[in-house]
Amino acid sequence: MTTIEQPIAAAPPHYGGAVPYRRLAMLVLLALAGIALRGAVFAAINGGTDVSGYVHALCVWDCGWYRTIAEGGYDLAPGVRLRPGAANWAFFPLSPTLAALLGRLTGLSAEWAGFIVSNTAAILAALAARPLFNSGRAYWLFATGLLVGPFSFLFSSLHTEALFILMTTLALRALSNSRFVVAGLATALLSATRVTGVLMVFAMLAKAVEDHLTQGGRWRDLPLALIGNPPLLLGLALAPAGLFAYIAWLQFQVGDGLAFVHIQRAWGRELVNPLSSLALLTELQWPMTPAGMVVASWAAAAVIGLVLCVVLLFQRRVPAAIFCALCILVSLSAGQTSLVRFVAGLAPLGWALSALLARWTPAWVLGFLVAIVLDVVLTIGWINSSLFVM
Repeated sequence: MTTIEQPIAAAPPHYGGAVPYRRLAMLVLLALAGIALRGAVFAAINGGTDVSGYVHALCVWDCGWYRTIAEGGYDLAPGVRLRPGAANWAFFPLSPTLAALLGRLTGLSAEWAGFIVSNTAAILAALAARPLFNSGRAYWLFATGLLVGPFSFLFSSLHTEALFILMTTLALRALSNSRFVVAGLATALLSATRVTGVLMVFAMLAKAVEDHLTQGGRWRDLPLALIGNPPLLLGLALAPAGLFAYIAWLQFQVGDGLAFVHIQRAWGRELVNPLSSLALLTELQWPMTPAGMVVASWAAAAVIGLVLCVVLLFQRRVPAAIFCALCILVSLSAGQTSLVRFVAGLAPLGWALSALLARWTPAWVLGFLVAIVLDVVLTIGWINSSLFVM
């Protein structure tokens, strides 16, 4: 039987009320199921059930850099640990700071603390996202994909993605009800999680424009309407606070407020035209080499992400579409590296895909199965440090 659902933006979200404990319990069980599934994958690969070994196995790629921050703070100068001539300034502070605080309170290692912080953030993100869905079918597909899906290993380790998803969800949930100050506070934390978080200010502006036009306002009156909106102005002022605080700290600590930009040279990154990064897909030689396939997977992730941004527009989620498109394009301006990870961390793209699949029952059911299978397959690649999923 085919089920056609209404657009997910048709009804505004609610705020307040009792904590949905039953839903929270179901999400915790989903998260535990995902942890157990990935633990079984680890055990099958390594022939053992060492839990600490499992948590350590998830800590690959940038996790090592976040671990250095959680354990010893930021570098005072470029050094030789992990990468010659590099420093951990490129990695924003909120996620490792929370891991460090939890570690000091509990005595846990940075890896374990990051594991707990990320899993908690993923569960809270799934819980907070419910009012953004008209459809329970689409919501539970999204929640399953987040907690037991293709990239849930990433949302379960000392990386920024789970926290980024949580703060993105809180900001866009607030915006859906025109709560600009709350959105600004969430964006302040978002901009302390990853530099692209500050791009949420454009989503805030888009929502203000949308509200003005929906209420019958005219384009020529728009500038005065924006200037005369105190909650919007306060929200916009709060939004970059996390980024500005990190810049100020770097200036005080290492004498370069933009050290997080300048240190990118240690990874061979420099600013390029984002569209030229995508153009590499048309220049690949066939048959592709393993290196070519890796680059193609990164660029393809960006293309898929941009297509889902268009889907968000059709679903009348304009602020979310603008935010995600800008995040992808800004990330592409530094090259294709890690685009799979960056796109996976954009929650609204998951909302868009879940809503699409939920419109047709066979696709919806298949979505659950594919998500779980991909969790297994990609976890194997992640544990083996595959470049395809970095």
